[in-house]
Amino acid sequence: MIWQRLALVLVVAALLLVLLVKGRHRGERTSVTALRVVPPPAAWLHLTGDVRRDGVYPVADVKMTKDVIKMAEPLCVIHCNQMQLETVLKKQPGLRVDIVCPAGHTSGLVKIEPLTAQQSLVLLGSVSLNNATADELCLVPGIGPILAQRILQFRQNNGDFANFDELLQVKGIAEKKLEILKQYLTI
Repeated sequence: MIWQRLALVLVVAALLLVLLVKGRHRGERTSVTALRVVPPPAAWLHLTGDVRRDGVYPVADVKMTKDVIKMAEPLCVIHCNQMQLETVLKKQPGLRVDIVCPAGHTSGLVKIEPLTAQQSLVLLGSVSLNNATADELCLVPGIGPILAQRILQFRQNNGDFANFDELLQVKGIAEKKLEILKQYLTI
């Protein structure tokens, strides 16, 4: 009985030795790890309304907007001007597309709006300086309620901002603060 156990231990030890020697490979060759860098999307569409799959969709190329809308599976046939949608997306890389299917009709309507400031900050990393409300401007780091009101007052008195340097005319914004705000604002 003791000989059987000893034989069994020797067999197991021999198998482990074989697996250890055969299972190990020498590190002579280095392998290259593949890394795929995915480019950021050209635009974002927030599809809502009468669709099966509402949500935020990345658009790799603005020419694919109709395909992205089809992915949301509208509940009716929609007709939207592809060229107009592409033009708007090139200027503003984030849109909210609301699809409305009126009762009794087979075709639907498409309502296009800019993204909310929260969505714009998350998806695009910036807020539109010329379209933002005071509350939306307060989402930007470095802008509080008083500064947001000053920016809106300046915009109301002088029209839309043509460039970031015009922000220097707003009380409370100096060169240093302007450099910080540029990261989070678009014109």
